[in-house]
Amino acid sequence: MQHTFTFDRLRVLGRRNSSVCAGSSHLTVSIAFALLLFGPALFGQTSLYWDINGKTVGAGGASPSQTWSSTTKYWNTNAAGTTTAPAAWKSGSFAIFSAGTDATGAYTVTVSGTQTVAGITIAEGSPVFSGGTLSLKGAAPAISVAAGSIATFNSRIASTTLNTGLTVNGAGTLILGSTSNTYTGPTTISSGILQLGVNNSVPSGSAVTVASGASFDVNSKTETVGSLAGAGNITLAAGALTAGGDNTSTTFSGVLSGTSVSSLTKTGTGTLTLGGANTFAGTVLVSAGTVLAAAQDVFNSANQITVNAGSILNLADFSQTIASITSNGTLALGAGSLTSLTLSSGASTLAGSLTGAGTIIVGSGATLTLGANFNAPNVNIVLNGGTLFLNGTTDTIGTLNLTANSILDFGASSASVLTAASVVVNTGIAVTINNWANLQDYFYATNNLLGFNPSTSTYVAAVQGQTSVTPQNQITFTGFSAANTNWQTDNQISPMPEPTTYGTLLVGLATAIVVWRRRASGVHKF
Repeated sequence: MQHTFTFDRLRVLGRRNSSVCAGSSHLTVSIAFALLLFGPALFGQTSLYWDINGKTVGAGGASPSQTWSSTTKYWNTNAAGTTTAPAAWKSGSFAIFSAGTDATGAYTVTVSGTQTVAGITIAEGSPVFSGGTLSLKGAAPAISVAAGSIATFNSRIASTTLNTGLTVNGAGTLILGSTSNTYTGPTTISSGILQLGVNNSVPSGSAVTVASGASFDVNSKTETVGSLAGAGNITLAAGALTAGGDNTSTTFSGVLSGTSVSSLTKTGTGTLTLGGANTFAGTVLVSAGTVLAAAQDVFNSANQITVNAGSILNLADFSQTIASITSNGTLALGAGSLTSLTLSSGASTLAGSLTGAGTIIVGSGATLTLGANFNAPNVNIVLNGGTLFLNGTTDTIGTLNLTANSILDFGASSASVLTAASVVVNTGIAVTINNWANLQDYFYATNNLLGFNPSTSTYVAAVQGQTSVTPQNQITFTGFSAANTNWQTDNQISPMPEPTTYGTLLVGLATAIVVWRRRASGVHKF
């Protein structure tokens, strides 16, 4: 979209061209989303330039440090700082730092009292604003920082008008250095970098949007915001970011980066949708509401995720690899069957609810404890070198697939029952059964126990009455040899724990792992 405007004076962020107006009283120019500072002819507000050296060209040197008050005369209506004498600040004007092109260094602007501004532009140099209050006025007031400049606002930023918010643009860096900022409304990072200089410098209720190409640098600080949205970059470093307290539902499709000690916490009743390939390696806490995955691998393989009671982690049919999960809320895999959640390390516990369909993979050295009774026949579990702890639960799952040396632990406290549609044991691996109590713990398979050779994609079914053959000789009960595990009929077991309508079972002798078969319905238990 292109627009045509006519100006008596044109000021482009980071550059001033005084020759444009030479020999003519105005300039007509077409722009397509150019970043411009419009003069009073368009907006009705005055643009004032920081100028501490009177009518002399420029602002007063590379570091024009001075006090900004209602009486100090350091403001010029002339962009070059010439022809007119500087005057006092006019409340509600646009503040431009600075007149001329000489203020290229670091300098301090000491704000006295409260100064009301329609917007602030840092055209060159790296000023630090200290003391007092800068009160933003008007609709979506902006602080613009030119490329190569760094502007630090240690002064308090407030709002003259309710819900005006703060818009950050330009290609430079704006640093918020005050913990007492009270501006109301959203924080919109349209371009450039918004960096936190201290903890909690963004008002906690402000909705933060980071546009594509822009950055929100948490800078290892602790920050709470109303919500997160946009497609830009959020850099946590070692920081902790909490979002969602405004109870809205938002989507952040950009990239979150950070170290192993960084954290993201979701609060509020809304949904935070993540759609980017996030790289931060710290923790994720779903304290309230929902975190929804909108793409594969929106989490990092090092993330440790906690889902509080009443909260939801919804994978929405997208596969994810994380370090571990501790859930007292809801883990929703999605409606399809292609979702896989891989637990790569550490200890995971599912003590809330488990919904949907898909596969949970427990990697080498990782553990998964089922801390609640699950009826999840559409959820498969793969033990790829990990450990599955039951600990007194009664659970129904799809296929239990053992692809590397793994452990199934029934727990020592009370009876545990696991019902799987099928149990598949890969060739050459060993399965260890811990804490099995005979005639108390049960491991059922409604289809069969199968050995599987990945190199030939062939299956071998367990054979009744035989020992020392695959796959039953790959299953070892603690204290017994794998050669003792065999496949028998139920009338060989006494006392009989099930009705006589059950036909066959797999038993690990004294410790007994049993597979029962109901002749009429084809149900196997083990």
